[in-house]
Amino acid sequence: MIFKSKTNKNKLLWPDIIRIISVFLVIVIHASATEVLSWKQVKTPDWIIGNIYDSLARISVPLFVMLSGSLLIHKKDNLKTFFKKRVKRILLPWMFWGTILLFVNNFAQLSNLLTGKVLNFNDFKILLMENFLSGFWFMPMIVGIYLTTPIIKKFAVNATKKELKYFLSIWFVLASLLPTAHNLFNLNISFIIPNWFAYLGYFVGGYCIVHRSKISENHLWQSKLIFITSLIFTIFGTYFLSAKNNQFVGYLYEYLSVNVLLMSFSSFILLFNYFEKIKLNNKTTSYIHLISKYSFGILLSHIVLIKYLNLPPYPLLTIPLSTLIIFFISFSLISILKKVSFLKYIVG
Repeated sequence: MIFKSKTNKNKLLWPDIIRIISVFLVIVIHASATEVLSWKQVKTPDWIIGNIYDSLARISVPLFVMLSGSLLIHKKDNLKTFFKKRVKRILLPWMFWGTILLFVNNFAQLSNLLTGKVLNFNDFKILLMENFLSGFWFMPMIVGIYLTTPIIKKFAVNATKKELKYFLSIWFVLASLLPTAHNLFNLNISFIIPNWFAYLGYFVGGYCIVHRSKISENHLWQSKLIFITSLIFTIFGTYFLSAKNNQFVGYLYEYLSVNVLLMSFSSFILLFNYFEKIKLNNKTTSYIHLISKYSFGILLSHIVLIKYLNLPPYPLLTIPLSTLIIFFISFSLISILKKVSFLKYIVG
């Protein structure tokens, strides 16, 4: 057996489950991309199925950011310890898988270096941008949030509920409401906000839900209603916008659109409330902890692997099936690489 894990009875279960769900849904997005991006090439029923999967999966990145906020803002680490952990867990895996992606995507160009041909600086810069930034667009956002975490922590922990609500309200208007209005109604009222800063509301919001809120039955019913309504709006809104323009229009897929924001916060409340109370046997718990431990490596490695998986075009089955296959292959790959002494700290 390759997979072994010891159960830590003091380790919380709900963060691991939400982390796994988040990473799984990121893979769903990439598995359904072929359908939703091919508005003119695929049959309408197939496109609609891909749209449903993709719409549901849009909570993935916000869930990850909210989970990070709920865990890191509350944690008492000094600056040295905090950044030492982040470099080890975030930067090294990013560099490793970015390099792998660089060679996989550009083998022909890079092989020219062996024959003495030198890439000009602009070409090399484009290669780096495409593979380290475009391929892993979320990494600069994560790094930016982590760099500001010590400051955000000071504010969030000491702020009153009114001050936190004020911060989240300002964030909602600037990072979500105005850009969504700009995209849908062509209103020129959006602000240019750095990508990492735009996600800070999710980061602080996750902390507020877990550590500064009491979730009542009324909140749960409201969250269910908001999630279902926002999901339906995302599905039908994306369809009608694409049909109107006769090409795929993905405004409502954006992680900071109002509809995805509402889906994300409501789903985080529901998932946290449910999995915080769940009790599982030791064997199941140990496997969940293990998968969660490797989840960041799965998140990074699947981007390299998924392009090689081509299943028949039956999206109702192939999207979840390809997601499961890639998730399992990525998990297995990380499990194996973790056993190599000089790789275990850099594969994620």
